[in-house]
Amino acid sequence: MNIRYSARARVQIEIVYNYIAERNASAAMVVVAYIRQAVTLLTDHPHLGRITDEKGVRMLVVPRFPYVVFYKVHREEVFILSIMHAAQEH
Repeated sequence: MNIRYSARARVQIEIVYNYIAERNASAAMVVVAYIRQAVTLLTDHPHLGRITDEKGVRMLVVPRFPYVVFYKVHREEVFILSIMHAAQEH
């Protein structure tokens, strides 16, 4: 299964990194690595995330960190819609 990020999701990862890096650059790298690692799990397990109220959208909680990945599964592709802090509204 291929993974593809929306432009929005790519910007959101950058925002997460920059926000944390202002305080601790190495911590920012760790958080982004965990987010990417969680997304990579979807390659073999695309239905790992929970179903949301929005049709076709699933959500995956990033282990150890308060981030949620919203995505859709299309045939042979997982499309990452957005990556948000759990305290943010989707």
